[in-house]
Amino acid sequence: MSFFVASTSNAETAVAIRILQHWGRLAKSTPGEAPSPILATSDSNIAVDNLVEGCAAVGLSVVRLGRPEAIRPELLRYCIDRPPSSYSSGGNTYISSSAYKERLKTLKNAQVICCTCIGSGGDILDSMTFDRVLVDEATQATEPAVLVPFMRGCRQLVLVGDHCQLPPTVLSTRAEEEGHGVPLFSRMVACGVPPYMLDTQYRMHPCIAMFPSDLFYGGKLRNGVSAPERRPLAGFPWPREEFPVAFIPVHGVEMDDGVSKYNDLEAEAACRAVQALLEGGQCTVSDIAVCTPYAAQARLIRRMTRQLMGATGPPYIEVSSVDGFQGREKEAVVFSAVRSNDYGAIGFTSDWRRVNVSFTRARRALIVIGNDVTLRRGDPDTWSPWLAWADAHGINMDKPGIPRGRYDPEQLRRVRGGTTAAEMLRDVLERQQAQLKNAEQQVHQKVDKITGYDNFNSGMGEAGAVAGAKALSLEEDLAQLENADGNWDDSDDEEGDMKHSTSQPTLTSGASSNDLGGDTSGDEPQDAWDL
Repeated sequence: MSFFVASTSNAETAVAIRILQHWGRLAKSTPGEAPSPILATSDSNIAVDNLVEGCAAVGLSVVRLGRPEAIRPELLRYCIDRPPSSYSSGGNTYISSSAYKERLKTLKNAQVICCTCIGSGGDILDSMTFDRVLVDEATQATEPAVLVPFMRGCRQLVLVGDHCQLPPTVLSTRAEEEGHGVPLFSRMVACGVPPYMLDTQYRMHPCIAMFPSDLFYGGKLRNGVSAPERRPLAGFPWPREEFPVAFIPVHGVEMDDGVSKYNDLEAEAACRAVQALLEGGQCTVSDIAVCTPYAAQARLIRRMTRQLMGATGPPYIEVSSVDGFQGREKEAVVFSAVRSNDYGAIGFTSDWRRVNVSFTRARRALIVIGNDVTLRRGDPDTWSPWLAWADAHGINMDKPGIPRGRYDPEQLRRVRGGTTAAEMLRDVLERQQAQLKNAEQQVHQKVDKITGYDNFNSGMGEAGAVAGAKALSLEEDLAQLENADGNWDDSDDEEGDMKHSTSQPTLTSGASSNDLGGDTSGDEPQDAWDL
């Protein structure tokens, strides 16, 4: 098995395509047997589309499985799940036996079959086996999802991912406690399987890459592009010439919108930054994106930017949540932090993985908008070092071009203790074990309450001790409780059932640590999954 850790560069998909291309050559050169297709998967349809596009570009015979409405229109010609021409009167689609055989033949003749991890469990692949399986963006997929493509006869596996970006989306607290928030990729690395680090990025201006490299990747991220190749975009009043990063301090007021939040003043500042970039004439609407952790802020900025465009109409500026922008890139990215309060509560804006995703999408312009006082107070591990870095380089717009303080990259690399990828991921597993222990304790408490051991032992004294020596098994004890007064009633009287029935024990979720960096006060509205 081979495992790859991808850096914050567009080399990740390029390497995945190269691996698929190499496997395709190996399959052709195997004498005496028909080449077996390669299974290329990812957790998201966007990532699968990228694989399809890359395979087609290098001349591989590729087939796409999946719902047509979830596939980019220009890639539908590779999809065999396009609706057939015949429909039943009831609206259900029928696939004839000959059409099904034709699809199966197309799959078996393909060099690469691309689909989502869950989609690889489809019935149409039941008669096929895949010696080689690749999973792209493996750190964003839950472990059960990644296991699905393995069940197709996998003998060689490549996982491609970045442990320093967003983890899988797990909405269930109980599932999180049971470890489903830790992807298989991370678990393997934490258990000692050595990863291969793609250490060269080809996307960002070196100044944009500087802070993420030092804080998130221990200074190991190299630059495959030079500053002259990524000159700052004209139009925006950069605080330092040839340094395409700026922080705009805005002390607005954060407002609640359901479970989400928005900030009017930051939204206005984001629109002004977008307008300045457009007026510079070196980029178009499609080259700019506005990114924010909160969906309410994204909706507000989306409305404001469309008003900014006026009668020109689409295309509009892309405005997205951080979670929805992972894996993307633009010439310019404007980031709005939203949180602005006197008590330093910034919720999951403090999640270092979200910060990493936000700061590594831009090629030639990164503009960050936020309340520096709130951000410093709320996150001493990520935001405070970034703001100190911005001050040291004179890119804080409150005093543009004036360096304050000193930037020591070695000290910044020690903020996280100089941990390796495996050590960082081991911390995740330790938190998971603590959650599992907490859940196990709750189970024992429930069992003790149901079986009545606590009352039995405390009320019987010496007799209880004697009875304790002849402790019944849980099944025997429950069987006796079923026939005891005040418990389950076997009569046919519905009213009696209502009076005497006792609910079955259920697992309850304890207060678990918020891995996304949310507030621990308990009353902080979360927006991590409101996309």
